[in-house]
Amino acid sequence: FGGRLIIRGSVGYSLGVFLANLQCIQTIGDSYTSIFTAMLEGQSCIDSLRQITYLMNLPTDLEARRSVANKQRIRTAELTEDLKKRFPGQHRQHHLDQVPIFLEDI
Repeated sequence: FGGRLIIRGSVGYSLGVFLANLQCIQTIGDSYTSIFTAMLEGQSCIDSLRQITYLMNLPTDLEARRSVANKQRIRTAELTEDLKKRFPGQHRQHHLDQVPIFLEDI
């Protein structure tokens, strides 16, 4: 890096130039250290990202849930209508309170 040239007293190469070169090398080294650290941190996340990607791409049961919810909604409406016919003078809230609870396909 020019240290020997300074010791020998070579013309055109001063202590200031040598120290400036050392500072540049130190700055470049610090930058590479930061880059390497960031790459290591990124690399440590790869397995977790693979796992998340795998889990996010698994099939869902949303269609089955939607179907069950729609059937429940229809059945509740049917039962409510039946109760309205059986008890015509009552408020809607009373009809909902009287809807029986069913447990099916457990």
